[in-house]
Amino acid sequence: MAFLVGGALAVAAFKTVRYIEDQNVRERFHLDAQDRINAIKREIEANLEAVQNLYSFYEGSEKVTREEFHKFTAHLLTRHPSIRAFEWIPRVPLMKKNLYEEEARARFPDFRISEREERGILINAQRREEYFPVYYVEPLRGNEAVLGFDVASEPTRLDALKNARDSGLMAATVAITLVHEQEDLDGFLVFIPVYQKNVPLDTVEKRRKNLLGFVVGVIGIGDMVDRALTYLKPAGINIYLDDASTSQGDIDFYKRQPLLNNDRSASAETEVKERSNLFIENSFQVADKTWKVTGVPVTAYSSDINDLYAWAAFAGILFVTFLITVYLKKMLDQAVYSEGLVRNLGNEINVRREVADALKKSEKEFRALFENMNEAFAYHRIIVDETNRPVDYEFILVNHAFEKATGLKREDILGKKVTELIPGIRDSKPDLMSMYGEVALTGKDATFELHFEPFNKWFLINAYSPRKDHFVALFDDITERKKFELERERLLAELSSKNRELEQVLYVTSHDLRAPLVNIEGFGRELQYSLKELMNALEDVEMSSDTEDTVSRIAQKEVPESMAYISASIVKMASMLRGLLKLSRLGRHELRSQEIDMNKMFADVITNFEFKLKNAEINVNISDVPPCRGDSGQINQIFSNLIDNAINHLDPARPGIIKISGRREKHHSIYSVEDNGIGIHPDHQEKIFELFQQLEPGSGNGEGLGLTIAHRIVERHHGKIWVESEPGKGSRFYVELPA
Repeated sequence: MAFLVGGALAVAAFKTVRYIEDQNVRERFHLDAQDRINAIKREIEANLEAVQNLYSFYEGSEKVTREEFHKFTAHLLTRHPSIRAFEWIPRVPLMKKNLYEEEARARFPDFRISEREERGILINAQRREEYFPVYYVEPLRGNEAVLGFDVASEPTRLDALKNARDSGLMAATVAITLVHEQEDLDGFLVFIPVYQKNVPLDTVEKRRKNLLGFVVGVIGIGDMVDRALTYLKPAGINIYLDDASTSQGDIDFYKRQPLLNNDRSASAETEVKERSNLFIENSFQVADKTWKVTGVPVTAYSSDINDLYAWAAFAGILFVTFLITVYLKKMLDQAVYSEGLVRNLGNEINVRREVADALKKSEKEFRALFENMNEAFAYHRIIVDETNRPVDYEFILVNHAFEKATGLKREDILGKKVTELIPGIRDSKPDLMSMYGEVALTGKDATFELHFEPFNKWFLINAYSPRKDHFVALFDDITERKKFELERERLLAELSSKNRELEQVLYVTSHDLRAPLVNIEGFGRELQYSLKELMNALEDVEMSSDTEDTVSRIAQKEVPESMAYISASIVKMASMLRGLLKLSRLGRHELRSQEIDMNKMFADVITNFEFKLKNAEINVNISDVPPCRGDSGQINQIFSNLIDNAINHLDPARPGIIKISGRREKHHSIYSVEDNGIGIHPDHQEKIFELFQQLEPGSGNGEGLGLTIAHRIVERHHGKIWVESEPGKGSRFYVELPA
């Protein structure tokens, strides 16, 4: 009976654990897959925005030369490596075909308007009413073959071209094999139509009539997905991209398989999707197309985990059941244990779900913050006087972030000069005109910080020139950071002043107190001589026995005892003043930083203590240590003080041992001086680096300044010093210094 009950429990546990693990796998998969889908969407949006920026450049220019096209797109290609190329495709009527070819041959002698035949060979384009050849392309290297290719000769590209022309909006092709590549590579083209300016475009016929050409972005799908997923760890998820807007329905045009997937067969992927119904799908717009992204786990994503834990639970309960049938008493104990195990398992599941919910919330907040961060952008034309000196600049194009950062509205500033908008700026910011002028006239990039009084803000400005006499300024608002830096500089200056005042007080105090201390010591000796002369004089004077006893007691006992106390206090005070003077001189000493051979330095320090070490029969072990950077004399003082402390506070009940070691961690070297002495009580460990604090108060070992001086030197080297100690076992001092 017990075995049957145990078997039933085992089956129930198997199903329960497998269900729980399956739910956990599903939650983890949805998080992982959604991360990847969102990353792909952000990368697509960034690439489309780059093509839109090139279109804005054309809209803000009367005519764009090949050199201007090259300079503007170079910056975009660097920031968006998954964009394989940018193209300018003009509309060329039949009557102007020869004129365009002749103009292009001035730089490219073999230029011709071409198309591909069935075998893929480029031939002269057939006669038609108008052509749409690739006239500019960047980068040019590797894309020479595409120059002159008539995009309208290929049906897929022609469809997207017509959609963009007739709608006046961005249009994309379906997935195609790119002409630009020597090897087959899937990608797609994005077309944005450029029309004549200041003409009506409210009908399709007007848009066709006034079309100048197209700004085109050539985007590699594989590059785009790989870049989007670069910073995400492989998770065993296959990514499929489908074009859901075609007349044939969903068309699978890209598949990305993770490196950890050993089973790459389509049938295996289909089997996982159908068996577990574990997948995620999202749709979004790419220009005029609707793309669908599907994430499907590989076979190994969940099956091993599910089966492992489920079978483990099944086998475990069967084993427990076997023990229950043999040992009845242990059955009760095991039942209690199993109940606690199940309760803990439920608690663990709840905790994991709470953590997952918190992660989802945090991720959502972070994405919202990240996706709303935009740089302020302003495109200008520089204005010079008759001597070619920059005197003004005109606003051509700004974005919403610029409006938000400055409070200036787009409609109020476009086409206007900055001196009209901000009177007096030429006098208040004379360097601004010259810096912007150098960028616009020479093409040299510039980065600088600027305090703009009209807005009472600090900006970090990156300026570059996409074309002659023009420049782009990218703004970051750094007002809060500058306020913090200015306040930090003020506090540091104030702290430095206070430290100098404190050092001066210490120096003056320790120096000036030595004079009265010397006087006390001298007059004390005079009192001893005078007392001796007084006693000699009193030998010939007759006194009563009581008077003689009193005089003898005062002269031979009380006065000598008082003088001994005075002398001891003078010695102690002199030692403390010497320590204060040494401490005050640390701040006056200029640090001479150099690389220090610490193995040699420790050998020199041990040599200086050789007599004390031999006399106390102390064994010193020195390991090989890394070098550091610092002032050699002051670093020597640190470890001399630490080793002197170790010698003075060894336990006389056992042989003394001092161990010195070191290690390198990133940009620092950490050294350890360890002893087996009396140790330091935890209540005193925080105080030992303070002024006049001793490891053994009242012992008379030193003036309590050795560790204070060491701590001060370490601080001047931007390092750290700390102690680990246990009373009765010893202490270990650590010193961290720049490497």
